[in-house]
Amino acid sequence: MRLQVSLGSLAPADPRFEQASSALRKLAQRVVPHWRSLVARAPIEGCDVRFDFACPKKWEALATTDLGDDIRFCGACKTNVYYSHSVEEAYLHAQRGRCVVVDLVPLRGPRDLAPVPIPVPMAGAPVVPSHFLAPPRK
Repeated sequence: MRLQVSLGSLAPADPRFEQASSALRKLAQRVVPHWRSLVARAPIEGCDVRFDFACPKKWEALATTDLGDDIRFCGACKTNVYYSHSVEEAYLHAQRGRCVVVDLVPLRGPRDLAPVPIPVPMAGAPVVPSHFLAPPRK
């Protein structure tokens, strides 16, 4: 827990941030996933409620629910928050518009919960470049 608190005071660009993140992931792997979900101090992501600053709530401060240990209730946005044990699981929750907390063990990437753009279907005939057309017959 002390390591998690110290991470909160480091900027991601600080060289100590990556070292502390790596150490935290290694320590977290030694803790049973169920226990991690009970004591995690992970930030909430994907919340639709817009604050003037980052969401003020933390997983450990959310109200427990009858829905299981991996679902808690946020009184600030009046919605359930889902604890995810993998980035893939968190991504699926985020795509459904749910607030999520990602476990400490998975390696995170920038914007790993961001929606993937869906290609827009096009209608009409494609334009064929003139150099692909046969020369006119005489």
